[in-house]
Amino acid sequence: MFDGKPRLVEFGFGGHTVYHDDHSTLSGYDNPDTRKPEPDEEGIAALDLRPVLEKEPYLAIESPMVDVSFQDEEVERFAELVGKEDLPFALAPAMGFGAIGALAVLEVVKKTDRPAGQYGPLDSISLPFYLHWWREHGAPIGTVKDGAIQWEEAA
Repeated sequence: MFDGKPRLVEFGFGGHTVYHDDHSTLSGYDNPDTRKPEPDEEGIAALDLRPVLEKEPYLAIESPMVDVSFQDEEVERFAELVGKEDLPFALAPAMGFGAIGALAVLEVVKKTDRPAGQYGPLDSISLPFYLHWWREHGAPIGTVKDGAIQWEEAA
C-alpha cells in the first residue's frame, strides 16, 4: 500500500496516525487499547499525546512537526527556510482566520530565534528529537514489540 516503512504510531484525541519514511501517513480512529499493530510496524516508536494534551492542549499547536525520514539529529527550521524577513508573507494565509490567525503569526514570528535544542511549531525535526520533546512534556512513549505496544516506565 505504501512504499515507505512505518516509523511512528501516534495517538491523539481523534485517533491514531502512522508516519512512514516516504512522507505518507495512515490514520484511523483507534487508541492504544483498541489498535492492533500491523506486522510491518514491529520495532517502531509509539507516542500517546492524550495525557499531555489533556493538561496542556496548547501544545498541540506549539509542538514541532516530526519528519520520520530525517536522520537522527536533522532539523529544518521554518524561519531558515523562508528567511526571517519573509515570515509575515509566508504566514499570511493564517490571516484569513481573523484575530486568532494574526496572533498566531505574531507569536511564530517573535519566536524564530530559538536556541539549539528548542523547536517551534513550524520546525520539522527528526523522530528522536520529536520523541525527546514529547517525553520532556510527559507523553508516554513505547515501542511496538511482539504485536503490541510496550510502554516505557514513567520517569
